[in-house]
Amino acid sequence: MMSFRDMTFCGAECATLTCPRQFDEQQQAAAQRWWGGPGAPVAWADMSDGCEDYHPITKTEEEDQ
Repeated sequence: MMSFRDMTFCGAECATLTCPRQFDEQQQAAAQRWWGGPGAPVAWADMSDGCEDYHPITKTEEEDQ
């Protein structure tokens, strides 16, 4: 199956914003441009288990966003 950037993005709620597998608003906009509109196929997986860069979002970080 074809998916955006031919990669799997991490679906974990993570505070590490520099992760290349983070799917943020910029990635979402790029996926829509690539697809030609909403509904772009994106591959997802929770990669938090075993990830050295995974840091769960705390309540304080959620309020700051």
